[in-house]
Amino acid sequence: MDTPPNNPQQTPPAGGVTSRVAKPGRKRSTGRIVGLSAVGLVALLVIVLVGSELWFRHSSTSCIADMVKKGTGADAKVSLSKKPVLLQYASGTAPSIDIDIPDNLNNTPGLSAKLHLTDVQVKGDNKIGSATVVGSMSSDGILSRVKSVPLVGDPKVKLDKGAGTIDITGTMLFAPLEINLKPELKGGKLQLTAGKVNVMGFGVPDDLAQQLIDAVDGGLPTPKGLKADDVDVTDQNVSVTYSGQNVTPADLASGSNDLGGGCSV
Repeated sequence: MDTPPNNPQQTPPAGGVTSRVAKPGRKRSTGRIVGLSAVGLVALLVIVLVGSELWFRHSSTSCIADMVKKGTGADAKVSLSKKPVLLQYASGTAPSIDIDIPDNLNNTPGLSAKLHLTDVQVKGDNKIGSATVVGSMSSDGILSRVKSVPLVGDPKVKLDKGAGTIDITGTMLFAPLEINLKPELKGGKLQLTAGKVNVMGFGVPDDLAQQLIDAVDGGLPTPKGLKADDVDVTDQNVSVTYSGQNVTPADLASGSNDLGGGCSV
């Protein structure tokens, strides 16, 4: 019996329909493209959000620094809380703002201040829930003020941490001058009182003592809307801590300086 010849064609499956197997490579390529596109969109969104945050943060801190510069004549370093600025603006409140004025506050060399403000309204009059200000004047700053007093020659300033006094020596009409000033708090304000005051062992006119007091005291003004809580004398400077609740930027100013609003944050 003859063997039938080999049929090179495959025998079709039952039903007479030839099945076709889908190529998996095409689906994987499509999924990869979609995945890469999604990653790209997320990356782009992150870049936009981060860029916006940096821009708004820089804009806000620069505005506040310019406001301080205009009002006090001093350069300031400003930092905001870590909460995103856009969220702060959306909530209407900045959790905290820190302002550091390292020198030349109120155009006075040696006078500096650190401000810590919390719960600041980012719109309107920028009302501040709580404000703490630490103002400091160095011994060199005090000396520059004392030099402005007439009749006092070759003045020198020494801060006595133990006694808590400002010791001033010099000459008055070529005679040795000595005066001690003690910073104290009275009625929520800083007040200087004269202790030892003499020229060659004799008392000096009250007018001269008052001029020295006014010269030094004028360098450490009290912000309009705050009260003095503490005073500290070290070997390098005299520091006064002020505080207040529910104040405005104008309340942080002293004298005729204007620290009104003008910034969104």
